[in-house]
Amino acid sequence: MVQKAIATFLLDESVTEQVHVMLNLCTSMGLEVVRSVERLAQGAEDRDVVNLGNSLGAIVVDANCKDFRKLISRRPPNNNFQQRSVGRVSLTCNPKLEAERMREALPIILWEWIRRQERTDKRVIIEVGDHSVCIYY
Repeated sequence: MVQKAIATFLLDESVTEQVHVMLNLCTSMGLEVVRSVERLAQGAEDRDVVNLGNSLGAIVVDANCKDFRKLISRRPPNNNFQQRSVGRVSLTCNPKLEAERMREALPIILWEWIRRQERTDKRVIIEVGDHSVCIYY
């Protein structure tokens, strides 16, 4: 019997390889890790990454907060909720710190993911900075 993943992380090509390696180490804990370039063409539009994340029910991990914030937010422009199944973790920290900050924030991200599954809006929206983790409600 194949067990369903606790959470699926869809890594945008903007995140460092170190983040991919770190999250792959967590697959034994029940996480699924998918790289956007495994399913989409290199340089795919952010909207295509979000659409893929929505179809997977995934959390998109990106280092391009400016663009992804517009696509995945608690209150999108015009209250147009097209993407109801995709969450976002944006790494706004120094790129050299991305893997370390993701590792430190992972328990918070998973706690929020599990907690959100009991709500109507199940999406996790989190930004991880150099010295902070911000959860958007």
